[in-house]
Amino acid sequence: MTEMRSMLDEFARQAKTYDVVERAYRRSERQRRLMRVAGGTTAAVLASAAGFGGAALAGVFGASAPIPDGQAPTATLAELPPAALPTIEPAPPFPTSCSAQRLPLPAGLDDKSVVSGGDPTGRYLIGIGFHFDSQGGVLENPLLWDNGQVIEIPVPGVGEPRSVDVNTSGDVIIVFSGDVTDGYYYHDGTLTQLAGSEATPVAINDGGEVVGSVGVPSGESTGGSTLYTTRPAVWHTPTAQPELLGPDDLQGTAIGIDDDGTVTVAVNAGAHLDGAATLERFTPDGSAGAVGLPAPNDFRGFAYAEGWLEGFHRDGGAVGPVWHISAPDQVVDPGFLFGGAMNGHGWVAGGTDLTPPVLWSPDGTSVELPSLTGSYSDHPADDLNFVSDDGHIVAGQVDAPATSTIHDGPIAVVWHCS
Repeated sequence: MTEMRSMLDEFARQAKTYDVVERAYRRSERQRRLMRVAGGTTAAVLASAAGFGGAALAGVFGASAPIPDGQAPTATLAELPPAALPTIEPAPPFPTSCSAQRLPLPAGLDDKSVVSGGDPTGRYLIGIGFHFDSQGGVLENPLLWDNGQVIEIPVPGVGEPRSVDVNTSGDVIIVFSGDVTDGYYYHDGTLTQLAGSEATPVAINDGGEVVGSVGVPSGESTGGSTLYTTRPAVWHTPTAQPELLGPDDLQGTAIGIDDDGTVTVAVNAGAHLDGAATLERFTPDGSAGAVGLPAPNDFRGFAYAEGWLEGFHRDGGAVGPVWHISAPDQVVDPGFLFGGAMNGHGWVAGGTDLTPPVLWSPDGTSVELPSLTGSYSDHPADDLNFVSDDGHIVAGQVDAPATSTIHDGPIAVVWHCS
């Protein structure tokens, strides 16, 4: 495997659904150790397919004070009323066949690209395209596909971009990682930087509200350098100051938003941390509480979509078990080694090194995702990072061999299923 191929493989791996949680906490740990955030931090979509519905999360946020001087509620989670759990919604008919199609790239990009997510309807897909300069370096460009038509998103020229999430209006959130981490909001050709130190957006709703995490001063410093903790946050508009979620001792990142405005937060996530990750939910009426998890809980992070959860074991494979938040005792494991994109019905796209990738349902139904002509036959899919709510659109990237004019590596692909 060439050095260039290894680098492109790393870009593809950074599009996995659980990377937001794990890398955010990895970043937090480095900050506590007085290390600057290094390149390669990523924030990809966490399979959040629901929206806020325009509701404000009253009672669980702090005042709209700027970060790093924002303040959070002093109430503990135990003092807040318990949050109700969503019910399992009826699923549409499961697809019976799928076909692969290569996604187009803008002129000037060198044929390599990855998909990192999409909106619940499947109209919009997001990802990154790569351009190789004359010195052998790689330039990255965020991309938006609207019904298959590609749009190149402008970049501010700082850090490595990662397309994180997109809503049904085509508004995209992006993370740029370098010496610091900055979050951006893309709307109709314009990028707006999100306020807050180490702003790391994770999900955007149809009303344009964004959730994720920010760095908040811990009150401690060493050698004149301030130490930060990672706090879940919401931006109600692209220009708003972030508001903090939960009591001031809650460290984590928001990973999902329900249609009714309920936010799910991953706490203590990350494979490097002692103890298992946990989940908390916060509703618009101010209630909150812990989410029941399957036993044993050895999870390092989660993916979330409209009440469905996917857990990633500390020492397990890339894709973990699936269950509905209302039934943690009913767990099904697809047994995948790659992929892991999940929609709001618990359908997961993934596969193993020995079998073709499939779209899978918790009831055991599956449909094969065929390889793209010209991709490597021994590993048909590097990663699968998006499934629409109706299952008609699956997207990710496949491994393509080098030609005389292009490098080998991933290329963005969409599967149309019916």
